[in-house]
Amino acid sequence: MKKVYKKQTGKGVLKGRKKIKCIVLGVGLVVCIGLSPFTRPLIAYPYYIVKCGFLLPIVGGLGVYDLPGQKYYTFYGFRYFCTEQEAREAGYVKNLLGE
Repeated sequence: MKKVYKKQTGKGVLKGRKKIKCIVLGVGLVVCIGLSPFTRPLIAYPYYIVKCGFLLPIVGGLGVYDLPGQKYYTFYGFRYFCTEQEAREAGYVKNLLGE
């Protein structure tokens, strides 16, 4: 007996070149977001939360760093560190205004 296969059709199925275009567009979008200085923290911050053992990272910007819980702590920064020692070794000093 011969098996009959139904052709997949529908709105959720992408075919050939259309599927490749979607993948290329998605990868290009992630690369562009990662290279932009304004959107880089949106990718870097969650990465450092995982890297630091699911703890909030220390955020450094313009030579000072802020600890989680300080008044001026924000996810937006130029550098991220897991420990205060890493931040000090990189040449950053603790922000005393946020205490």
